[in-house]
Amino acid sequence: MLEQWAPTCRPAPCLTGLSTGHPRLVGADRSIITSDLQLLSSDQTWARTTSRWYRLGTQRRMEKTLRSLN
Repeated sequence: MLEQWAPTCRPAPCLTGLSTGHPRLVGADRSIITSDLQLLSSDQTWARTTSRWYRLGTQRRMEKTLRSLN
């Protein structure tokens, strides 16, 4: 599960957010950046990255994301 997620790049499109239940990154609400984004469902409830599928929870508000970049 990826909560408070937002699209980002590094240089390829990917996602950032708070992960819970990740098989390698143990812990709740752990801040992560995913591998390259391959597909985002039209209803934005799941995403496919190069290495795994993610169920998506609440999307981070974009003004909060833009503020964190400044």
